[in-house]
Amino acid sequence: MGCGPVIPMGLELNFKDPQLQDDECEIHGILSESLYKAPTVLQILKDYVGCGVQIYMAFASPTPENEEAAWGAVVECAEKITDLYKFYQELEIVWYRLLTLLFPQNPITGVQSHLSSIKQLSQIFQFIFEFDRRKILNLALQNDLSYYRRILNQRKLHKISQASSYEEEVLRNRTSMFYSEAAPMMHAFIHSIFDHNFQRNLQENILFIPGLSLLCNLCLKFLETPQEMEEEKLALCCMTGCIILVDNLDPAGAYHKNTSIRIEDCIKKLCASKKFALENTIRINSRNLFNIETPSSIKN
Repeated sequence: MGCGPVIPMGLELNFKDPQLQDDECEIHGILSESLYKAPTVLQILKDYVGCGVQIYMAFASPTPENEEAAWGAVVECAEKITDLYKFYQELEIVWYRLLTLLFPQNPITGVQSHLSSIKQLSQIFQFIFEFDRRKILNLALQNDLSYYRRILNQRKLHKISQASSYEEEVLRNRTSMFYSEAAPMMHAFIHSIFDHNFQRNLQENILFIPGLSLLCNLCLKFLETPQEMEEEKLALCCMTGCIILVDNLDPAGAYHKNTSIRIEDCIKKLCASKKFALENTIRINSRNLFNIETPSSIKN
């Protein structure tokens, strides 16, 4: 099932020290600056405690002092939450350009000539999956955001807080919609592709599927031999991200019997690499995994 296209002789990935090509330089420079900040963003999310105690006190004993204490705490937290969303916006600016560079009409040429960009794509996937994992584990984040929006609206109604500008209101709404998803970062990047294709009057969202499938199979080939920890993780993240994108972009999904991905072998590899827990990422972000046509060996 899903034997995939023939991989040309000599076409191999390099997650350690890929050579940067001239047409990669601009995007590579932008992404390098952004990805340098990624560990800090993840640390902020990891350390996020939230305002549960202050909010509880404001409900349990609604004195002006307790309500102001809760409001002050939640305003500070809302700024952190919004800054995390702004980092997504920063990466999203070059997301579609990166995919267009990597996956032109001839996917072999795109992959073969841009190994450095493939490493950066893998680093983006790695960041996305870790961000979403930490968000899922932190219930305080969305609780704080909901409380903030509710109290802000009350304060505006009673003229306690100034009315927001249009730009502030748009950012606040987008931030709220972003965090309403179980896995917000992956969901946002998937739908960014739909939005870009719509803006370009591309009615089909299958533009990148051949390249993503090829890259997925190359990752599997790369992982067939023992690798160092960091290179192994990047390859697994890249393979996982490619499966998720194909499953969401291809109307037939990634798990049917005619898929161009070696899907059964990929899933086996992910399940065997339990230290990275990427099989859960597949379950959360796949659109067609639990379809009736999907073999039970993959569903389970």
